[in-house]
Amino acid sequence: MMLCQSLSTLARNKLNAVVFVMSNTVYAIEQVYVNMAAFNPGPENRFDTFDILPKWDYQALAKAFGADGYRVTTIAELNELLPKLITTTDKPTLVEVVIPEKDLPGQMKRLGSEG
Repeated sequence: MMLCQSLSTLARNKLNAVVFVMSNTVYAIEQVYVNMAAFNPGPENRFDTFDILPKWDYQALAKAFGADGYRVTTIAELNELLPKLITTTDKPTLVEVVIPEKDLPGQMKRLGSEG
C-alpha cells in the first residue's frame, strides 16, 4: 500500500527504477497463519475475507503517477518485456506480475505447517 507514494517520488525525480509487484490479490502470508486449508484446491477452500485484497489497476496507477505500466501473466511475457525496460531512462516503470492466488513458497508451507 506504500507503492503510490514511492512511485510518485520516483516519477517526480525522473528515476528509471523498475518496481515489480507480485500480484496475487490476497495476503497469502497472513493466511498461512490463519488457516492453511485455504491453499488446498477447490472453491470450498477460500481465504478469509480480511485476507482478500481489492483489485487494483496497476497500469492505470502507473500512468496516474507518470510512470510506465505493464502487466504480465506468464514467464514468456515477462521475458519479452525485460529487454524493453532497458530503454526507459527518464521515468519509473511498474510491472504487475500476476501469480496464482494459492501459489505459496515451500518455506511458507513449512512455517504454516509447524504448529
